Amino acid sequence: MPGKAKSTVIVSVVFILIAHLLILYFIKYNNQNLSVSDFNLSIPGNIINLLFTFFLVAGVILFVIRNNKNPDFKPVIIYTVITSILLLICFLTLYIKIPQSNIYIFEQTLNKFIIGFFFALYQFVQFMFISYIWLRIFTEKDFIFLRVIFNSVIIVILLLLAAYFYIEIRMRNYSEDWKFSGSRNVAVVLGAAVWSNNQPSPTLASRIDKAAKLYKKNMVNKIQLTGSNAPGELTEAEVALNYLLNKDVDTADIFIENQTTSTTEQIRFVKNNLVASETFDNIFIISDHYHLARISEISRFYNLEVIVVASDIELSFDNMLYNRVRECIALAIFWCFAL
Repeated sequence: MPGKAKSTVIVSVVFILIAHLLILYFIKYNNQNLSVSDFNLSIPGNIINLLFTFFLVAGVILFVIRNNKNPDFKPVIIYTVITSILLLICFLTLYIKIPQSNIYIFEQTLNKFIIGFFFALYQFVQFMFISYIWLRIFTEKDFIFLRVIFNSVIIVILLLLAAYFYIEIRMRNYSEDWKFSGSRNVAVVLGAAVWSNNQPSPTLASRIDKAAKLYKKNMVNKIQLTGSNAPGELTEAEVALNYLLNKDVDTADIFIENQTTSTTEQIRFVKNNLVASETFDNIFIISDHYHLARISEISRFYNLEVIVVASDIELSFDNMLYNRVRECIALAIFWCFAL
């Protein structure tokens, strides 16, 4: 390949990879109905996206420099094309709505699972691209594909471990010595599972109990219940309301929202309704202890200042382990894609 053609290829690949980062940022914010003005490079998820792109672009440039005499561009071009196609599919999910379904996979609706699958596939192929380019810089081609797969899995594990330790640190530093001013405060109870006969699960009941406790201590004067997605006749918010009415809380101080189906949707509701109304001085968001780190991250993504509050539920070791693993995965996915 002539020198000029090589230069054109490398410049084009670098340009495309940088464009991938900008498109991914756009997808993340547009998917949450946020504008470019809400972009914040300092939050962990955006920094992680930037680092992945940096290692990829730096690797491509170093690969060309170290193999200047006879660089093999074909795999680089193939990886660039594949990641471009996958990112295009992710982009199209903004505009092509997959029909809702009652089918659940890993506790996610089929449409959300499909969307998450393509985003995760894009990220894994990007990890493969990073692994390939750096392996080619320092090693020969022997068993390159197996090494690429192995290293990509290691990157995934490291990302999950980062999420785990981030959650662990936030949990250990949790304190209820809140510093705030103002008396117009609202407690937002995030929805949780509803059991048969429209009974709140222990998780949901514990969150409601915490809200009632804050109300009786006059730390909040309003309670916002959230959540749909219940398998019974009533939504999570409506079940929570029935339970809360037995806690000596004035019905005039209770609001319900019964359309949101996820934590990100509930934080969006807080931003678009509670914050936008400028009715409250402070917003307390109540959930389980292990869930607070992700709530904080989502709130930062939305440029929200909230006070996260842990419910008093005591979980068994098995349940805690299961939920911690789920939170690690959910936080890593949110960091990468804001899903």
